[in-house]
Amino acid sequence: MKKKTEHIKKYRLYFEEGNEENCFDLDCYQDRINDGEKSIDLVGAVISYGGDGLWCMTMGEMVERGSGDCGRSCSSYKPRNGKNGMCCEARNGYTSTGEEFILTNKGLTQIKDKLREARK
Repeated sequence: MKKKTEHIKKYRLYFEEGNEENCFDLDCYQDRINDGEKSIDLVGAVISYGGDGLWCMTMGEMVERGSGDCGRSCSSYKPRNGKNGMCCEARNGYTSTGEEFILTNKGLTQIKDKLREARK
């Protein structure tokens, strides 16, 4: 009889808990574990369509919609339609799912309520 294993929902990108400005793929965090870090607390990240922030591929950081940082004032501004509007370098931002995980050298584990209480 096969052992029943619990399925862990994996996300394409994760925020490190306490830093929800930049999210990275699991391989980035795994490199830190391989370099000797014991564990990293992570939170799942999903695309935020139409949110307040945009990721600028040129600047490599989040910019706020309507802040003036993205648009004609930017030297890298290239409208997607060739005339005006959203820049082809702008991407949707990411937001937290609230689902917490812990990454160790044994792999990724979802933090459930019981485990969360035990860690406090």
